[in-house]
Amino acid sequence: MNHNGETTAQRLSHISYQRKAVAGVLRYRLSRSPEFQYPAGDADSCINYLLQYASEEHRLRLRMARKASAARGEAVAAPCWRLRYLSGEVVEPTFEIAGLVTVLGRDEHCGLLLPLPWVSRRHARLRVYPEGVHIQDLGSLNGIYVNEQAVKHALLEDGDQLRFGDQLFRLEYVGPTWGSMLA
Repeated sequence: MNHNGETTAQRLSHISYQRKAVAGVLRYRLSRSPEFQYPAGDADSCINYLLQYASEEHRLRLRMARKASAARGEAVAAPCWRLRYLSGEVVEPTFEIAGLVTVLGRDEHCGLLLPLPWVSRRHARLRVYPEGVHIQDLGSLNGIYVNEQAVKHALLEDGDQLRFGDQLFRLEYVGPTWGSMLA
């Protein structure tokens, strides 16, 4: 239980609901006619809230998966990489890359959910290797940009920047060493 008396599953449900509500607001704001001028930054703040909720939802899903694995007596690999959304805000949402292979997209079943309109349902596949993270485009509509270069696949290193639509993320190595497991 967390400090509000909610279980992780209850908190996950609450955060998921909030993320979906903000996604609806963003879709509405982006679909308005060109004559409608919303204040600059209005969509940006909506995107930032959306990614904050998605980041928290991702963290809670990983916690539940780790607990389930531990209950079965399975060792769980410690995450070594994460994507940080470069928003310029004080708190920038982060997404752990938890598995050796993770699909990134806006589909609810993706291992790394980025619920942005310009991210395809199954946008890219991330594969973790000792020397870095390999990214492969899965036929996305808007493509993948690594350090401002369009790519179909690339080996990413610590500090590389990825762009999906207008949103910029940085890949960060956060340790521990390769092969470490969580207890």
